[in-house]
Amino acid sequence: MRVGIVGLGYRLGYLARIFSATLSDFQVVAHVDPEPFGLTYTTQYDIPVGTHYETLEAMLAGEKLDLLMVGSPNHMHLGHIRTGLDHGVRVFS
Repeated sequence: MRVGIVGLGYRLGYLARIFSATLSDFQVVAHVDPEPFGLTYTTQYDIPVGTHYETLEAMLAGEKLDLLMVGSPNHMHLGHIRTGLDHGVRVFS
């Protein structure tokens, strides 16, 4: 499962670790976040988070994703969810 993350904070860093340990095919291939605070957590647990993109649109254009995980600030969720769905990607938020 090819996964993209928008909003790589501690919450989604933790979930990436749990899902990676639980699902053998779970692979984060890309992320979008201007300040990915969860990167220290994923690095600590050796969880690759793939390519960094500047925008969600760039990530969706550059990657074939099976799942988009939305961990951005709450006020941005709806826009990110809509963008993911408009690109035909399943969304976890």
